[in-house]
Amino acid sequence: MSRTGLRAIVEDEHIDVGAPLVVRVGDDPVQRAVRVVWTSPEPDGTIVGLEFFEPLPESGYRLGQLPAVS
Repeated sequence: MSRTGLRAIVEDEHIDVGAPLVVRVGDDPVQRAVRVVWTSPEPDGTIVGLEFFEPLPESGYRLGQLPAVS
């Protein structure tokens, strides 16, 4: 994860490159708009690269933290 995007695993769902999604990062109650920039199908799901429409604020992101995405 970075301020501008993240990588996630999506199970049991096909997602197209360019698709807009809404995610929550960690304990932040704010839902964030993202777009899918790449996908990689795997046996247990699809790994996706997501780009935030608006980067995370500097104060809300610390290198090394891996928040959950829902």
